[in-house]
Amino acid sequence: MLIGADHRKKGEPSNSDTIMIAQYDPSREKAKIVSIMRDIYAPIPGYQDNKINASFLLGGPDLLRQTIKQNFNIDVEYYVVVDFKGFEKAIDALAPAGIEIDVEKAMSKYIGVSLQPGLQKLNGKELLGYARFRQDLESDFGRVRRQQQVIKAISDEIISANGIAKAPKLLGTVQPYIQTNIGAMDSLSLLKDFLFFDTKNIETLTLPIEGSYTNERLQDRRIILKTDFEMNTKAIQEFLEG
Repeated sequence: MLIGADHRKKGEPSNSDTIMIAQYDPSREKAKIVSIMRDIYAPIPGYQDNKINASFLLGGPDLLRQTIKQNFNIDVEYYVVVDFKGFEKAIDALAPAGIEIDVEKAMSKYIGVSLQPGLQKLNGKELLGYARFRQDLESDFGRVRRQQQVIKAISDEIISANGIAKAPKLLGTVQPYIQTNIGAMDSLSLLKDFLFFDTKNIETLTLPIEGSYTNERLQDRRIILKTDFEMNTKAIQEFLEG
């Protein structure tokens, strides 16, 4: 499980802006990424129903894992939480000249940077802003699509000769900004596999799937995704097992 979290003062709970489940099958050299929309309204173990990303705020990665297990019947073994500041620093260490992205529209609201349309190289702060933008008609669905696009672009950079040479420095840069339950030996094994992975073999899925949700407004004015969990549980299991 990959979690992107905002930066808070030490001791304060963080909010999760990005929730992804990643699966890698080395025997078939295939990777799959499931993006879970943060506005899905779901039962949270031990708490009232809430947006699914609230489970991370309430109980960290362990409660988020429990919530995903309860609602989608997916038992996530490992997690990696990446602080946004760590993401920026990692990108700048990996690609000082920036990561190439085709920005589809002007973006500036609530993302801390101002981006103009066109194919260009984005630094860490700009790439984070691009991945977090949601102030258009696509809203969170557009943001999830851009996050998947960013993951693939970063993967391409990492498996290049430039990325492989910088792998040790990259790990050292991001380490203070990540929280994970993956042991050191498993981390090295995953990194070795990933460095030589063909990014064309990355498949993606977004939950909730089309036709399985409605947009609703709560009494506190929040917009949530009322979701058919049976349909989405079937979809994610078929995707990961296929």
